Amino acid sequence: MDTRKFALEGSLHLFSSEANMLSPAELYMVKHRPDIREAFALCNLYLITRRPRIFVSPNPMSMHIEANTLSGSFLMQRSQAWESISFRYPLPKGIVDVAVDEIGSSILLIDSNGHRIFTPSHVLAATAESVLGDARDLEVLYVGIGQGRKNPRIAIDRLANHATLQRILSETLAFTPASEILLLMFRFEHHRKYMSTGGDLTLEPTSGVSEELQHWQNMSNATFDRRQRVELAEAALIRHFDPIYNDTFTRTDFARNKRIKLLRGLERQGLTGLIAELSTANLGSRLWSPSRPASRAEDMFPAGIDLARASEKSEEAKQLIKSMTHTHFAQVPLTTSEERNTFLHGMRWRESVPPE
Repeated sequence: MDTRKFALEGSLHLFSSEANMLSPAELYMVKHRPDIREAFALCNLYLITRRPRIFVSPNPMSMHIEANTLSGSFLMQRSQAWESISFRYPLPKGIVDVAVDEIGSSILLIDSNGHRIFTPSHVLAATAESVLGDARDLEVLYVGIGQGRKNPRIAIDRLANHATLQRILSETLAFTPASEILLLMFRFEHHRKYMSTGGDLTLEPTSGVSEELQHWQNMSNATFDRRQRVELAEAALIRHFDPIYNDTFTRTDFARNKRIKLLRGLERQGLTGLIAELSTANLGSRLWSPSRPASRAEDMFPAGIDLARASEKSEEAKQLIKSMTHTHFAQVPLTTSEERNTFLHGMRWRESVPPE
């Protein structure tokens, strides 16, 4: 039988900055560069992802510069055949020439003074105007964190000496050589608390007025330091994507009576839900895993709405649809509905993977 202990229930909502992307090769190039380290400051949570490799066509005849715009072609292997996909890429002022490396993994932009700007193919794929579409989507293979207990540490420090990353690279080279591995890093600097009377409103709360007031005060005063927030986000995202290379949290029942240590702080402060949110809209790539398909706009709007037409008519609508389909929510109730009904149990869009 479901139980509603309080009329008001609360969850901790963690949300990230935009995604930062690196290839494994760049990881070792930038680890000791102070300017890059500063750019990745506070990026403690990382995802190791994979997708079919996107090359830049090395054919010099396929590229030209006109009005500060580079026109060229991407190459992808699909169904055992190579497919060419045209793109347009806005250039910084002063670029007069472009060179592509021999395998199409990057380009060099050359300005009038001879200075060169190294631009990897994954940066072009994320920001160029093209019809790559879902070819940019990324499969989540592993979720992890890098943060030092005594000395400052960020994700690139952890990844530079990461046995699982080496295993993923080795197995990808052996079994899916047409794929590329990309590293995403996020800052979880922000959080808020959601309080709601949602859930099964037919249930009568069992708490009294004074107990309800104390519960509300506990939730309002709940605090979490940065380390706790990053660790909670990691646990929720592992639980959400169930990545094939993660061993912990993937089959953990977060709602079991004996809470795992990581969640006891939430429980002590009266919160019964955890939501971790991250966005990859700036990359143009949706995230997915075998147990968590990529979001589709068609599933988010009522039938009959012409999303293509809305995007064509309004840039604002186009960006809204992109933001919605590229925002990923891991929402985890920390109780069963029988033990304590909460608004997370009543959310229409919640589709947690059931624990084994």
